[in-house]
Amino acid sequence: MSTLKYEIQITERDGFKETFEENSPNDVLYRLARHLRDNDELKKIVIKVKEK
Repeated sequence: MSTLKYEIQITERDGFKETFEENSPNDVLYRLARHLRDNDELKKIVIKVKEK
């Protein structure tokens, strides 16, 4: 049985990019909430769902 993984790419205004892989939608929301709390200079957020 395959599981779903959630990849988050966060790009800041200065071009700095980070990628994270999470296991559940709740983990995705928690990660985004932490980034938004710590940094209001986010330019783009991409979330991809992958089967693994």
